[in-house]
Amino acid sequence: MEKQTDLRVIKTRRGIKQAFLSLINKKELSKITIIELAKQAEINKGTFYLHYEDIYALYRETLAETISERVKNYSYYGKLLVEPEVFVRGFFTISYSNDEANEALFYPENLRYEENYLTLMIAAIIDAIYQTKTIAVEEFNTMRLEFIVGGMFMHLIQKIAAPVSEELVVSEETITYLVNQIYASFPEFFRS
Repeated sequence: MEKQTDLRVIKTRRGIKQAFLSLINKKELSKITIIELAKQAEINKGTFYLHYEDIYALYRETLAETISERVKNYSYYGKLLVEPEVFVRGFFTISYSNDEANEALFYPENLRYEENYLTLMIAAIIDAIYQTKTIAVEEFNTMRLEFIVGGMFMHLIQKIAAPVSEELVVSEETITYLVNQIYASFPEFFRS
């Protein structure tokens, strides 16, 4: 029988996360104290430590949940092996969408505390691709997906790091290249 989480625990954790999101939208992660978080969440410090090791553990969990939720909001994943161009365009269209309540989680001054954020994002997208049931969950497929999605993220990061005046536009040449990489990586899906 599956163990259910106590409703009090669920409510406490929700309150902690809401207080945390409120604070991280006002100041960077390293400046948030457990005392002010506990005060805002209307709990004591001991209660916080029953749920989280430290503020960074709370950040990592909240970031992972936010990434997972963002990924669930998009439907282009099923197109990877059917219409690769739709997949590529969808990836670059949604990658810089705004969710103001959680946007501060992704600020560089906060992301430096989660070295694996890119891995979390890639894993969430690969999981979403697998959930479409268009490809079997296998180690070789995961490696190919990591190559494609990881490469796309690296390109996106370079575009974002460019001077502010430069628009976040992905060239047709890049889209064509990435589509061709999908064809080459998954030839069994594109044979005539």
